[in-house]
Amino acid sequence: MFKDGKIPEAKQLPTGTIVVLEEEKDALPKDTVAIYARVSSHENKDNLERQVERLKEYAMARGWKIIYVAKEIGSGVNDARPKLIGLLKKEKLLYSSCKA
Repeated sequence: MFKDGKIPEAKQLPTGTIVVLEEEKDALPKDTVAIYARVSSHENKDNLERQVERLKEYAMARGWKIIYVAKEIGSGVNDARPKLIGLLKKEKLLYSSCKA
């Protein structure tokens, strides 16, 4: 989706990580984050959990409050990423929705 230009305000870091920038909204403090992790198959579910744990450790080390964790298992063959799309469409991430 990034390569097709379908994610507005996105940039790719030299490491390959894609960062989505969003206009500042007054909904949440700057030190809050949402985490998204994906693997391509159910066989890699353990890897999905490791990804989430690494992202949590990274966020906590920087003092960021994790308000939402989205995990997805889906093939890389298509662009179907319902949890990622839902996360990007959220206008506000409520603290009550935290699944961390």
